[in-house]
Amino acid sequence: MEEINQKVKEFKEKRKIKFLIILLLVLIVVTAGIIYFFWNNEIKLAMRGRDGKQVDLTIGNKEVIDATLDSDGDGLTDVIENRLGTDKNKTDSDNDGIIDGEELMGWGTNPLKLDSDNDGLSDYNEVKAYGTDPLKPDSDEDGFADGWEVFNNFNPKGKGKLE
Repeated sequence: MEEINQKVKEFKEKRKIKFLIILLLVLIVVTAGIIYFFWNNEIKLAMRGRDGKQVDLTIGNKEVIDATLDSDGDGLTDVIENRLGTDKNKTDSDNDGIIDGEELMGWGTNPLKLDSDNDGLSDYNEVKAYGTDPLKPDSDEDGFADGWEVFNNFNPKGKGKLE
């Protein structure tokens, strides 16, 4: 009986040692992964400070991203254009006659849609030609869409015929 107890005790000790070795290996692998991530995952950002000078922010070793770059000069940075899906090399992504930055920040219209409110008039015609609301399909709220009124020679901003 004592021999069996001795063998059980030896088995338990071997099991503990195996468990400790496996735990140690797991800790080594996890630690190595964390160290690798922090030493090999670098991103650099180039931004402008309040004084207008470029400031480089570095996190890791990847190429520099200029967060202020506006390749087409439309008022939206390339980073913003990439997120919106607009063309960073074209000032007017939807070809409606209004540059992307003015659409988004000035009028609140969609720089990817020719007609943001789907009333039949392009955003350009609403803003520049007729003075109607490019976000409201019926600017004068008379029950007729602005596009319908213009194409039928009615005033989309009120009563009467279009002059």
